[in-house]
Amino acid sequence: MVYEQLLRNAYAQVAHAADLFSLNPTVEHTYFASLFDAGQVAGYNEIVAATLTEPALRRLVESPTGFLERRNRFLDHLLARFGESFGEYAMLVTDISGQGKAGEDLIRDKLAFLRAFPRVSHDRGRAFNQAVAPCSPDNVSGLQQRINLLLGFPDWTFAYGASKSTGTQGFRHQLNLGEPGTPIVSFAPPPAVAAALAGLLAEQGLDTSSVPWRIDSTGGRLVLTTGPAGQAVIELLPGQDGGGAAAGLSHELVAAQQTVLAALILPPRCGVVRSGNRWKVTVADGDGNRIGSSDQRFPSRQEGAGFIQLMSTWAAHKRAIVVEHLLLRPKFPGDALYPACTDGPGCGCGDEDPYSFRLTYVMPGWTAPFNTNLSMRGFADRTIQEQTPSHLLVKTCWVGNDGYLSDPCDPVIDEVASVLESFAMTHGAACGYAAEMYAAYGVAFEAWFAGHTLVRESPNVLSASLAALFNADIDLSGVSCAALVNDDVREAVQTVLVGHFVGIARRGYQFERFEDAWCAWADADAAIDWTREGLHGTVLEVLIPGVASPGESHDALCACATTILTGFGSHFRGWMDANIASGVPLAAFTVFDPPEPDPCAGLDVAPGAAQTIRALLMHRYARYTEVSYRLSILVDALGGLRNTYPRATLHDCGEGSDFNPVRFGQTALGSN
Repeated sequence: MVYEQLLRNAYAQVAHAADLFSLNPTVEHTYFASLFDAGQVAGYNEIVAATLTEPALRRLVESPTGFLERRNRFLDHLLARFGESFGEYAMLVTDISGQGKAGEDLIRDKLAFLRAFPRVSHDRGRAFNQAVAPCSPDNVSGLQQRINLLLGFPDWTFAYGASKSTGTQGFRHQLNLGEPGTPIVSFAPPPAVAAALAGLLAEQGLDTSSVPWRIDSTGGRLVLTTGPAGQAVIELLPGQDGGGAAAGLSHELVAAQQTVLAALILPPRCGVVRSGNRWKVTVADGDGNRIGSSDQRFPSRQEGAGFIQLMSTWAAHKRAIVVEHLLLRPKFPGDALYPACTDGPGCGCGDEDPYSFRLTYVMPGWTAPFNTNLSMRGFADRTIQEQTPSHLLVKTCWVGNDGYLSDPCDPVIDEVASVLESFAMTHGAACGYAAEMYAAYGVAFEAWFAGHTLVRESPNVLSASLAALFNADIDLSGVSCAALVNDDVREAVQTVLVGHFVGIARRGYQFERFEDAWCAWADADAAIDWTREGLHGTVLEVLIPGVASPGESHDALCACATTILTGFGSHFRGWMDANIASGVPLAAFTVFDPPEPDPCAGLDVAPGAAQTIRALLMHRYARYTEVSYRLSILVDALGGLRNTYPRATLHDCGEGSDFNPVRFGQTALGSN
């Protein structure tokens, strides 16, 4: 019987050979076994204990630890066939959670990479589609998709479905995270999506009360089918232009996906609630209303909390931005230029040419494990360098996304204390009074900042706004030193704190502010086909018949057109910079009224030619105003990006802790 069982197990192993190299995440064994029964072997129940069940036999053949090891080895074999390896990642992910937890994570991450390998290989050199929904969550470069998978993030994508069967009342909507058919978290689309969908069906002339229809997303495309045979009626990309209800629906879906991602990166908006004898994850909007819940159920609250962290990290890195600097080059004379800077702690510094062959990865530095584990961050930096084509110079910015965080140890408290000491207060009393004043101003600033997350005013404008706010809202009568606070003391203290809070207003929510600037510019830039503008050639066409003396050389006319454009662009740039510096919103810009172009020296320009050229340029630059304004904001934000590092404590200090000790060589100060 022993030999019979061994032979049967061998046949079971051969029968399941395909499972050894399967990409199915439900595979739970690499050693296979099968039991006999009394119908196959006479007297079987007399020689085999009743406790030897199929699951018990499988546990005898392969332990959970053995399965994790062998499953990872089989997946490593598949990866090696394509020259890929998760070796360094495997060592880093094996942390205090233990080998078993790391093994499960590795299997999940390797499977995600292998399943997506055909797509990320085909699209490895493909950029995002700049002309169609440039800020759609699924419109990213193949390089970015590949890096996300190599860093261990799930291969989740948005999938949208809606259907109406004959006799069924109402619409069914479902916005999923994950591949179609395998929902991870389901969200109810906002009312704007339902209205846009109804408009699309009406535009197609569908009788929704009787004709069955269905919309599915396949490969990032929306496909509307109708009739019992499911005949395709319309197909479009999310965010696609072209007018009509189809474009309206696709734009609303992109907006819905962006809203979902914005909610998912905030763990406080996610919760774990009981569902029967298990647990599920819920997602709420800013008002606390539930907008989605996980399709998966978890055996414990702890596993649900772990899923929230995974989902939050995935959502943040889904929003990561790869900036191709060449896209930011000036498109016309007077367009915004990348700000010059010197080498320092920032991310945006460059050499003489900040555009050619340069990429900047704007990564969410507040997400686990990159917010505390700098070894993992270093691995991510090396992965980005290795995967980026060698002819490109890449910089990685791990930006933060904090707003205002009240810090009782903020250095500005010492500055305020020094100011109070200058008014003859003792050092001990000044420190206590400074902390109270900082807290009072902080409460007012936090309330103001909640409504000014994406504020972009200049420092002077912000200083004036905050000074007016503090003058109106700050009451220092409740602080301990109220009797000593006169107008001079208040003015001196407020000057220091206004400067402090202006810095926070300009640096806070760094990722949100940059993403907003990037998307606003990308949408405005996509609206203009720069290959058809030919501004210099158009001016030259007007100039040639406007020259009174025939026979002028083409080179002289070209130089004259260049001079005219340079002068006009200089006026445009000065006008634009003056409005931005004054904090004027785009809709309230002053009127652009440049002088007529000066006739070029040595050319006899006919009367009226200058007015014609000015009218042409005024028309063109009116179209360029928004995109140039958006580019000005974007390059300023890009040049001001700063890496974020974890707040550290010294390991051997009485007030420190072991939670996040300083380790030499892994701080912003460099190696020691």
